Amino acid sequence: MKKGFSLVEIMLVLAALGGVALLVTKLGKNTMEIQTGSFVMNDYNDLVRDAHFLLADPKSCKVSLGGITFPPSGTIGTVENVEIWKSDSKGINKTKKAISQSEKFKKLTIESISLSVDTTFGKISSAKEIHSTTGTLKIKAVSQNSKIVLEEIEHNLNLNVNIDLISNKGTIVNCDDPISDEKTIGRVWCGLIVTMCLRN
Repeated sequence: MKKGFSLVEIMLVLAALGGVALLVTKLGKNTMEIQTGSFVMNDYNDLVRDAHFLLADPKSCKVSLGGITFPPSGTIGTVENVEIWKSDSKGINKTKKAISQSEKFKKLTIESISLSVDTTFGKISSAKEIHSTTGTLKIKAVSQNSKIVLEEIEHNLNLNVNIDLISNKGTIVNCDDPISDEKTIGRVWCGLIVTMCLRN
C-alpha cells in the first residue's frame, strides 16, 4: 500500500494552488479598480452639480465672477485661476470658497478653472459702456488614485460687463438672471452626464 504523495503530485497541487491564488488576486485587483473608478465618478458628478448650481445662482455667480477683469480686444478674453464662492443671502459677500484651482474637491484635485468671455461687442460708442455678453467657465479635475480621464466641465453664462476703452480693460459686473429654456445659450451641460442641467 502506497503512503504519502510523490514529489510530482505535490508540485502539481502547488502549481494549481498558485494559479488559483493568482486568479483571486487579479479578481480582487479588478474589483478594487472598479470600486475606485466608481468613487471617482461619484466625486466628479458631485463637482459637476455643485459648479452648475452655484454658477446658475445669480448671487453666487456675482460674488464669484464680479470684478474679474479681462482683455476686451480680440474675440475671446480668457481669465485663469477663477474661484467659485458661495454668497450670503443678499448676494453681496463671499461666505465660503467652494471650488478653486490646486485645491481638493473630495478625492479630486482641481487642476484649472478658466473663464472665456465673448468680447465681440460691435462698435463701442463711449469710453465706458455696459454690455451683455456670454462666457464659458471650464473646470479641469484629476484623480490621483485612478486611471480614469475626466472630461472638462463646462458652464455657459450670461454676463454683464463694463468695457473701459481708456484703460483697455473689461470688468465683469454681474451674471444675468437665468434665461429661459428656449434660448440655447442658457443650456448647461453636466460633464459626462447625458442629460442637460437646465436652470430653474
